[in-house]
Amino acid sequence: MKLGRWIILASTILGFALSAQVARAQTQDQDRRKRAAALYKEAVAANKNGLHEEACNAAEEATQLAPDVSGPWIQLAKCSRKLKRFVQADSACQRALSILDEKSSGDYGSGLRKNIQACRDLRERVAIMIATVELTPPANVDPSNLVIKVNGTVIAAGTLSQPIRVNPGPSTIEVSAPGYNQAIKKIFLEPGETTPVPLPDLLPVVVPTPPEPMLEPAPDPDNSPWRNRAWIATGVSAAAITGMAITGSIALAQNSDDVALVADVFLGVGLASGAVAGYFWWRTANDEPPESNTRTTVLPVVSPGTIGFAVGGHY
Repeated sequence: MKLGRWIILASTILGFALSAQVARAQTQDQDRRKRAAALYKEAVAANKNGLHEEACNAAEEATQLAPDVSGPWIQLAKCSRKLKRFVQADSACQRALSILDEKSSGDYGSGLRKNIQACRDLRERVAIMIATVELTPPANVDPSNLVIKVNGTVIAAGTLSQPIRVNPGPSTIEVSAPGYNQAIKKIFLEPGETTPVPLPDLLPVVVPTPPEPMLEPAPDPDNSPWRNRAWIATGVSAAAITGMAITGSIALAQNSDDVALVADVFLGVGLASGAVAGYFWWRTANDEPPESNTRTTVLPVVSPGTIGFAVGGHY
């Protein structure tokens, strides 16, 4: 008995919960329909006053709240036609007619036949204005990989063989695919015109190759600046010693003090440049690069009573 009572109690609670949920859903549906009816009246008034953009906004919102009511669809078709959105007007007419045909009595009672006839007349006037394009996909891309947009609306790859309805005037066709750059084609269509549009081949996306890293070349000891300077100093020293030997020989042969003085100058220059060359060769062996502003100068010094050399520079 106790188990039976618990079952009855649980069933009662569940019934109340379901009833509350149904009542809440009904209330929400009634609120949506009230809002849709108010928007429908706004659309009717806006259409009568020539405010077709406002009428379309109100009618479109009403169709979203109450998609099974024909009135908002009819108003959406009327304002779309005024705005030369013929494809949208035709679609709204089709939706309104499907709703009216399903009802045994229309949303407006005796006005059912009048609404049906008005929709059919509107469709006839709109149909002759709609242009169509017949797209041919690019030859270098699998059609199943294509993403095609006509005036911002994505076209399913499986419907490419079917004509696509567009409003007359300018239209923009965008074509893309994974691994390819997007292609854009602009066309202009007259009312009622049907035009084949071959889509351009897509260019593959080129990924730039990163540059190879620059490696610093290893220092070449044979090209050391110290080595070059050592050779120069060695050459100067050798030339000076040679000059000293020649002038010394002449001075001895002629017993000339003037020539002996020149020989002494050559000797001083040879010794000085030899010392500098020795320093440069030492620096070359230790591979110590010099500063970029290093300067060395060796000059002979000859004056009355003085024979020598001067070594100057900046290190």
